[in-house]
Amino acid sequence: MSKGEFWAGLLVGAAVGAVSAFLTTSEKGKETCENLMNRAKNASSRLRNEADQRIDDVRDDLAELIDSLRERLAVLEEKVRASNKE
Repeated sequence: MSKGEFWAGLLVGAAVGAVSAFLTTSEKGKETCENLMNRAKNASSRLRNEADQRIDDVRDDLAELIDSLRERLAVLEEKVRASNKE
């Protein structure tokens, strides 16, 4: 490990430690942490709702496709039966 990597790691570790200490010890930090948690929960909920909506859309599209394919298959079956009768 080079000296530059060591110092970079030390600075990153110190920054993470300082942020952690701020979020867990000070009243403002606890409030900030709570706000971050609420935002994360809200974002998670919105993401879940969006995913559910997209899944529903895909299901609807697939149902329409299946219906269309069944109709086409029925037409083809009818044509085959008609040609066999000739």
